[in-house]
Amino acid sequence: MKKWLVAVGLVAGLAAKPNDSKAQTTWNHGQLVLNNSTILEGELNYNWVADVLQLKQSETTRAYSAQMIEAFTFFDRQSSVLRRFVRVDYPVKPTQTRPTVVEEIATGPCRIYRRLHKHRDLIRLGVPGLLVNETTNAKDVDDFDYIIYTNNGFMLFDQFRRELMPQMLAEFKPQLTEYLRTHQLDPNTTTTQLMLLIRYNNLKEDQDKTAPMARREAIGAGED
Repeated sequence: MKKWLVAVGLVAGLAAKPNDSKAQTTWNHGQLVLNNSTILEGELNYNWVADVLQLKQSETTRAYSAQMIEAFTFFDRQSSVLRRFVRVDYPVKPTQTRPTVVEEIATGPCRIYRRLHKHRDLIRLGVPGLLVNETTNAKDVDDFDYIIYTNNGFMLFDQFRRELMPQMLAEFKPQLTEYLRTHQLDPNTTTTQLMLLIRYNNLKEDQDKTAPMARREAIGAGED
């Protein structure tokens, strides 16, 4: 339940717009795991546009590309959440992947990841500090592409939303309908759809935990 609340809090925060276009580079203490399993600790700053992580230890600062990274985590002081990034083979095209660092938004039957949507409009904003400041830039949902990982592999969110999401959400329609009503959410927004998917993960995991117990009780009742 705690993991679900943290994930929902992170997604809900995406709707907030950045307030300071001149924000300075943000450093957060965290841990980096390289692709050779080496573990390093220090102050971290991730540049979404360059797809490069900087690690500052004492007076030394080193840069690491996506190909060198396995994963990294840090505590976001501004959002008060622990954030995790991993390297994946990102589906840049239907038949082409590229090693890319993505942020892990939620775990479960449907893992949710995101990466900065790299198009020229972001560069034309004229606020380079916004693109370098990882924490500030992380709050605009429209600036990110989302990918979902299931047993079938990676799928871009738009494709997942069309092909798989309706039937998955129908599995818990009463609970999710009540969730929308209680929180007065618009089901047509990307933020709400991500929150619904996180809620689905939570419900699915709870169902999987209770299923063995229900089967044992049914067998016991049959023996009586």
